[in-house]
Amino acid sequence: MERRMYQRHLLERDHSVRATIVMTGGSLLSVRNETAIELEGKLINISQGGLCLTLDYDANWDILSSSKELEIHLSNGDQRCSTVGRVTHYGTDRSILGIKFHKPLTDLDTLLNPTVN
Repeated sequence: MERRMYQRHLLERDHSVRATIVMTGGSLLSVRNETAIELEGKLINISQGGLCLTLDYDANWDILSSSKELEIHLSNGDQRCSTVGRVTHYGTDRSILGIKFHKPLTDLDTLLNPTVN
């Protein structure tokens, strides 16, 4: 049974959409840490309600908490959008993250197809 509320768009390896996750003190182990960390990921799929991406970093992703907010910045050429979400699941090797947006994206088609006006 399909649980998704929004159509998922699988992305080819050479797609031009870029994703950056920004973690701040509240997303890390130390809540008092004011440092922000930016991680770039390769999108696997995206919908209005969330995304799945792979991170090519050798790190312990246990530091990400599903109760903490993450900033997500998406870009494709001149098209950009930012949103907030949380981690909903990890891949078995912890290099893949599923993220649910707090509010659905309204301009997903423009982001995926920047030449469409």
